[in-house]
Amino acid sequence: MGSQRPIYESVCIVFLASNCTTIDFQPITVEDPRLETITIAQFDKNPRMFDAAISISSFEHDGLGRYGDPLRPNGDLEMMKKMKCILKPGGILYLSVPIAKDKIVWNMHRVYGKIRLPLLFEYWTLLDVYGPKDIITKRYSGCDAAGEGDFQPIFVLKNEEPKKGENLKILDKYRDPALENIVYSCFKNLTKH
Repeated sequence: MGSQRPIYESVCIVFLASNCTTIDFQPITVEDPRLETITIAQFDKNPRMFDAAISISSFEHDGLGRYGDPLRPNGDLEMMKKMKCILKPGGILYLSVPIAKDKIVWNMHRVYGKIRLPLLFEYWTLLDVYGPKDIITKRYSGCDAAGEGDFQPIFVLKNEEPKKGENLKILDKYRDPALENIVYSCFKNLTKH
């Protein structure tokens, strides 16, 4: 999902995927019979379902217009709903988006924190998170290293409705209340001046 160069597609082929389809807003040209590229408009005319999907640093851009997509404030959340129809029930989505304090870096991307990240996963079962735990904890607790949320762990999601509170239970493993208090105190002090 959303790939301008066939990097992750090539990884799939190396690991013996019989074929790989890339869906993007813009047309992409790739000359390999195992790789198919289609636009979202082409997909909408001829929809089908897939076993698994990879979206690395893509959905955080949806709806901001940077890559030729229409402006939609909730474009990322809409795309996650659309993925429910693209993946077969029980299919797996490997998703990577930047995490830190919630914000939009206009018109580049969104950064996901305690507010918007759970919304992104609302209709999905979060199976696991991969990345250095200390960095995930700092970022999910509100630290804003590099200012733009340059750290993107991989979230493994299953295309099924989550059990109530289960996703938050996994995300809460990465909350550090002491760190959140420090971040809140720093923000509070900054806003006084």
